[in-house]
Amino acid sequence: MMVEIQANAKKVRDLLGGKKYTIDYFQREYRWGQKQISELVNDLTAAFLTDWRPEHGRDKVAGYPAYFLGSVIVSNEGGAASVIDGQQRLTSLSVLLIWVMKGLGDEDRQQVSNLVFTRVFGANAYNLDVPERTPAMDALYKGEPYNRDTAPESVRNILDRFDDIDDLMPEIIATVARAMFADWLMERVFLVEITSPTNDDGYAIFETMNDRGLPLSPTDMLKSHLLANVSGPEARQQLNGLWKQRINELVELGKEEDSDAIKSWLRARHSETIRLREANAKPGDFDRISTEFHRWVRDYDAPSEPASSVSPANLHLTSSADFEHFVREDFEFYTRWYARLRRAAAEVQTGREAIYLNADSKFNLQYPVMLAAMTPTDDEETGWRKALIAATFIETLLARRQWNQRGVDSSTLQYSMFLVIKDLRGKSAVEAADVLKATLERDAPPFSSNPRFGLHQTNKKAMRRLLARMQAWVDSECGITGTFATYIQSSGTKGYDIEHVIANKHHRHRADFPDALDFEENRNRIGGLLLLPKSFNRSYGDMDYEQKVEHYNGQHQLARTLGRAAYDNNPGLHRIIDQYGVPFVPLATFGKGDLEQRQATITRLAEVVWNPSNLLHIAEGAQ
Repeated sequence: MMVEIQANAKKVRDLLGGKKYTIDYFQREYRWGQKQISELVNDLTAAFLTDWRPEHGRDKVAGYPAYFLGSVIVSNEGGAASVIDGQQRLTSLSVLLIWVMKGLGDEDRQQVSNLVFTRVFGANAYNLDVPERTPAMDALYKGEPYNRDTAPESVRNILDRFDDIDDLMPEIIATVARAMFADWLMERVFLVEITSPTNDDGYAIFETMNDRGLPLSPTDMLKSHLLANVSGPEARQQLNGLWKQRINELVELGKEEDSDAIKSWLRARHSETIRLREANAKPGDFDRISTEFHRWVRDYDAPSEPASSVSPANLHLTSSADFEHFVREDFEFYTRWYARLRRAAAEVQTGREAIYLNADSKFNLQYPVMLAAMTPTDDEETGWRKALIAATFIETLLARRQWNQRGVDSSTLQYSMFLVIKDLRGKSAVEAADVLKATLERDAPPFSSNPRFGLHQTNKKAMRRLLARMQAWVDSECGITGTFATYIQSSGTKGYDIEHVIANKHHRHRADFPDALDFEENRNRIGGLLLLPKSFNRSYGDMDYEQKVEHYNGQHQLARTLGRAAYDNNPGLHRIIDQYGVPFVPLATFGKGDLEQRQATITRLAEVVWNPSNLLHIAEGAQ
């Protein structure tokens, strides 16, 4: 008989502060992926930013609404707290707290660090006590590199999710609102801690919470509502079979992909309102579809109010035929296309690299944007063309914003993507390209706006994507195709890494860069960077340029342009120079003036690779 079972709502500070939890060996693997951490970060940041205002003092955070993050089950057997259920969430929360510490002042940093670890005999003892994770957690805390190639699965996932958090976090929280977000996270985010005196009781609670029947998912409830409004058992049976077929394909892509597909479809085709960033603003269609799409459809499919008060999001489902068409045509078409797009996002497909890049950038709003212009009458060629126009628009927007050091997370760009989605509906491929080209030219600053763009502490992954894309484009123009998938690899023996043309030897370059900080800033400019195999960097990275340039000739075309040999019998390279106006020239040395020249060349190359006019070429069939 179970005794002394307690359940208490605890804020994050009380749950983790000064505590130490063990995790049973059989559930120690940390398996959260990018999707799960993205949902956590997006939900938390959206909740915080709904109430945050630049003029607020930190005391105002005490009045922000509380946020419930779920429950954890803890056993106190033997006087030690052991996590029975919830370690995925608690591990993710610990990684998030480490990210939050970055950039805080000493006093605030100490407050947050107390929730992650305690100091024992001069070493960090983490509050989630799993020894194999300690070196990696230390590396994250200290901002030091960690070799993840040979690391256990859980450690690799922890390191990858930290990188995801860094990519996903809105710029406003990463900068001016970081301390207030830390306050809110510690004091206004709650979990329910369910405690039991023994492990057996803890597992019994877990089983009870999870085995008392299987609750219907939002997808199940939506199907039930739609099919209930279709007349005739035969029609319902046919639609049920179609629904199961589509959902099974989506589930094979990953957990909750069925819900994500429906959200993307409804946002793309039917959302007309969005929550405004002001106090007490009500959720709009775009927001409600994300959290309760099944209720949203039920509320709006056949409103009883007079026409003048009907929401513009009315789905016009008033008859059995309407409901049948909604499932047989719309649901079938948009979920089928969502599955195609997700596969292109998961693995590089030639000609569809933009979709992969946007997914690698954690920009999950690309799916409703890609679906927005599609209609069930589109054939496959037209559908792909519309999808690639939208994906190329997003890739170009992200590249321009990253180059100009502007936020690219989904939270920052959500409102502008909502407006884009509305503008795309009902458009042909050519019309969609015109709309998106005009949007880029109006809202995305050109690459020339930041002539000193380079590598810094927080943009390494973005820099890798930019370099991989430009290198593959130059290869393609020179008649070498399919190299992007090779360049984008970052792990393993065949992985690529960022190579500095100027070796990290300041004493060799004092004449050009007397100041050490000026030297570091200049060698990190994109004109002095290449993406090369890790083995190359290990073998030649510290050489003088005059020695390395000979070895560059054996690499990809962009690296080869530094030496003279690339310009012999290479009509593709000369076309890039003459037709596109990219001023490649061989460089015998790589001093300050050479770097300036190369920087201007790579900036011009970026303007060509991410030219808004590329959207029109896709629309016209010249991808």
